[in-house]
Amino acid sequence: MGDEFGVIMKNIQTKDIAMKKAEELLAKTQAYKIDELKGNNISISIGISTAPQDGDCYMDLYKRADQALYQAKRSGKARVCNYFS
Repeated sequence: MGDEFGVIMKNIQTKDIAMKKAEELLAKTQAYKIDELKGNNISISIGISTAPQDGDCYMDLYKRADQALYQAKRSGKARVCNYFS
């Protein structure tokens, strides 16, 4: 079970910065405890694409971020992956 959503960040200078922000989000999410989940944690997988390296329009960036997301899921979930062409 899961939901997907996108985050668009402006003025991110490098993929390393985007990766660091995503890893911070991942860590904060893993640390978040919800009593009703009875010991099960929330997990997220994150796929990253950046402009203009990975595309210059929304659809190209969306598709490439989605590819990176599914790579993260195939790699064991609860991780961050960059799109690499």
